[in-house]
Amino acid sequence: MIASSWRRWAPWLLFGMAVMHLVMVWLLRDPAMINPDSAQLVTAARNMLDGNGFATSALYYEQQHRLGDPPVPLTNWPPGFALTMLPFVAIGLTGPDAAFLVSAIGMAVAVVLTYVVGAAVGLRTSYALLTGGAMALLAHFGLLVVKSMSEPLFVAATLASALFLLRAEASRRPVSVLAMAGALAACAFLTRYAGLA
Repeated sequence: MIASSWRRWAPWLLFGMAVMHLVMVWLLRDPAMINPDSAQLVTAARNMLDGNGFATSALYYEQQHRLGDPPVPLTNWPPGFALTMLPFVAIGLTGPDAAFLVSAIGMAVAVVLTYVVGAAVGLRTSYALLTGGAMALLAHFGLLVVKSMSEPLFVAATLASALFLLRAEASRRPVSVLAMAGALAACAFLTRYAGLA
């Protein structure tokens, strides 16, 4: 009975831990800490809304400066992170705030999915909870959010893909489940080409 209760409440406990971590990160954050690559993606989201396509106004790399005056096509980063920011920028959030929010949501989802995937592979509830809790409190993960980087969103999409792969064999409709796993893997790739570089 206790193990069943823990399995039901563990994801919510982990989500709460991640939210508390993110609130502390938000209170201590400095928008000037945004990663230069994320800054390019922030301007790409704004440029997409303005009808300029997937282009950046934050020129950083030499090849971008050779393309002329901003905005210039953004060819070295995938569009997933910028596309995920679009709805938040469209409703009035600043680009850096939208990037932080998307990164924070990615972290919170990744924390819960760490537990869920651990449980799906057969970890005891306490070990799966410990793994998710470690992910929630990992300082480096919080730093990625402070810098508004795309890694937390990538990790969340990758874990979601892994979860669907794990559930495909037991499914009555494995082709649909595998298609969802593939779609989530594609979303991860569209967020970060190199994964965790």
